[in-house]
Amino acid sequence: MWILKSREIIYVIIALDLLIIVGFSLFYKYKQKYIVNIRQALFSRVTARDDIFTASPDTLTRLYKFKIEPEQLKKEFSSLLKDVKYVQDSQRLIESQKDEIEKAKSIILLFQKEEEEKQAEFPSLIEKIRTFTKPNVYGDCSDNAEVFIALGSFFGLTVREVHNTVHVFNEMYDHHLHKWVWIDPENAIMAKNVQGEYLSLVEMARLYGKNEKIDYELFGKNKDPEMEKNYFYHYYNGKEKFSYIMMTLGNNIYEVDKYSGRMRFLPKLFREFIILASNIKPHYVIYSSNRNVIMEWNFIKYFSIISACGIFLVNIALVKLILEA
Repeated sequence: MWILKSREIIYVIIALDLLIIVGFSLFYKYKQKYIVNIRQALFSRVTARDDIFTASPDTLTRLYKFKIEPEQLKKEFSSLLKDVKYVQDSQRLIESQKDEIEKAKSIILLFQKEEEEKQAEFPSLIEKIRTFTKPNVYGDCSDNAEVFIALGSFFGLTVREVHNTVHVFNEMYDHHLHKWVWIDPENAIMAKNVQGEYLSLVEMARLYGKNEKIDYELFGKNKDPEMEKNYFYHYYNGKEKFSYIMMTLGNNIYEVDKYSGRMRFLPKLFREFIILASNIKPHYVIYSSNRNVIMEWNFIKYFSIISACGIFLVNIALVKLILEA
């Protein structure tokens, strides 16, 4: 009879779990969107009510536990930003602007690129901000959203990360308008209704749901008509791109980066799961008025939980079979 010692049993279990990890890592590399959807579903609240998206920052913090950057870390991060030359050079001009929307535009124009280059890997958030304006350095939409949150917070704006089905961007809270205003920092674009009023993400979703017109304001460096056409087609073209919208329940990106930096030895996928599971990184809220979309997100969530439990039970069963062999 084949009998394994306890140490050999541990080796077998570790080897099998490593195979699972490698499989997930490869899947993340080549099918990243599906893994991201699983991660978001596991740590999301899915709702058919959109009032959470219109709530003020104070209400979000009080009722929905919106995670704000700890004051100590905010001061530490602000001192680091003062060493970034392009931030330092423009600080006085941007701080003199009273209109929050114009201030947001000026901040984005500090780092927004004319055209996309090869995407870079950044060792930390502060290094991302330091190198973002350099030639041949380009981040994805999440990187742009993070940089805008960081610089917006530094210059006194309240900024959060939001998503539609294909893209990540931001909203900033305008205290004069008493509302969140949508802004895409990667492409330097804002949205208005036919009355010329700036729109929030949830207002955009409502208008697309009614097949009503949205006007887009391009204030950045992308003036190539073909490039602009591609942006609109991929990111904003019609109600299917807004069949659901999502908000990250917090803007404590420096705190998240600090904890993530301590786990650089782990693949990015597993670092993100750990900081989400430990509630360091804020969770998400997903809104859709489409019942099928809500059911799809809930299916992804509970199927993933059941699958994870299944893997755990397989480990237990494997141990039991080996011990009884």
